[in-house]
Amino acid sequence: MRTTGRQAPLEAKIATLKQELMQLGDLRPGTLSEQYKVCGKAGCACKADPPRRHGPYYQVSFKGRVSAKLNRGHTRRIGASQVPART
Repeated sequence: MRTTGRQAPLEAKIATLKQELMQLGDLRPGTLSEQYKVCGKAGCACKADPPRRHGPYYQVSFKGRVSAKLNRGHTRRIGASQVPART
């Protein structure tokens, strides 16, 4: 495909933007939530006053394609090491 004088700078800009997007890493649409839990053990600190719940635990909720299930809600737990640092 031949490029015209106007297309060449645009294609160069597109290539640059693609490289910048690739450097962002793993991108996932959805909502990241932080959760704290209360266990069932008697005398645990999570039931004290004030309670010190277990966690945080993280999960991502999203809609979309996972295998053959289209447009259904999905939730995936993720490790703390996969959660970006807050600024």
